[in-house]
Amino acid sequence: MIGWRGVAATGALPIITSLIAIFVIPESVRWLLSRGRSTEARLEAAKLLGVEPDAIALPTAVVVPTDAATPFSDLWRDPARFWWIVVIWTGVSTGTYGISLWGPTILSQLLHIAPAQAARYFIFSSLASIVGRVLFSVLPMYIGRRRAALLGSTVAFAVMVAIALWYREFIGGVSVFAILIVVGAAFYSGLFSNITPYAVEVFPVSQAARAFGLAQAANGVGKILGPLCLALIAGSNDLVSPKATADSIAPAFVFLAVCELAALIALFVYRKETHGRALELNAASEPRPA
Repeated sequence: MIGWRGVAATGALPIITSLIAIFVIPESVRWLLSRGRSTEARLEAAKLLGVEPDAIALPTAVVVPTDAATPFSDLWRDPARFWWIVVIWTGVSTGTYGISLWGPTILSQLLHIAPAQAARYFIFSSLASIVGRVLFSVLPMYIGRRRAALLGSTVAFAVMVAIALWYREFIGGVSVFAILIVVGAAFYSGLFSNITPYAVEVFPVSQAARAFGLAQAANGVGKILGPLCLALIAGSNDLVSPKATADSIAPAFVFLAVCELAALIALFVYRKETHGRALELNAASEPRPA
């Protein structure tokens, strides 16, 4: 209805919300203090805590942050935590983008569902993803980040296994594959709303930005790895426009299930909960890992 240029133009909409952020998102109290803007810091802290500004006591001494950036190598201080980030983000991202980019092809070409109907299914999948993002933004406040991440990755793993087993089935004329990707999107895609801050909170504040960079690097690897591995599993020698075969669906989703399982195991083994606990400011104030 609006053409490819119109569809591409919708990608520019976040520019508008980014500009709105200048006026509606509060500035960091810590940053305001570091710049000597104590009055603004007091007002922002009062808003965040829901109290009168007079109830906020400003610190008597302010430590101005150094201009030197925290080296990326500092993340390696705790190798277990480093690889925890890499495994979780690579596993979840590989599974999510593998099914997102191959799903329409499987529905329309292999399960012989009309392209328009396949598109509708993925509209519902996108809506379920939004619901999941909201769910996993709220749920950690009640059960903690780790339990929420375990729940999301467990369901995501189960969905991948179920697709591998029953992708050919139909219920009341509706593809089981389509039902599973809609339900699963709320978990394997919604999970990002939880693991994004989780990856930052497990590191001291001084290393948080580097930790987020590490998480997004692993995320980028997963975005490429998922579709690429599915293309190779399909037996295609054309990586630009691979052709899927029906026999490749089961092994492809077994592979995606293994990726989700790797993330699940990492979450289970590394038992660090950050919800409701004070953030460590720097590596010096953090307990040494066992």
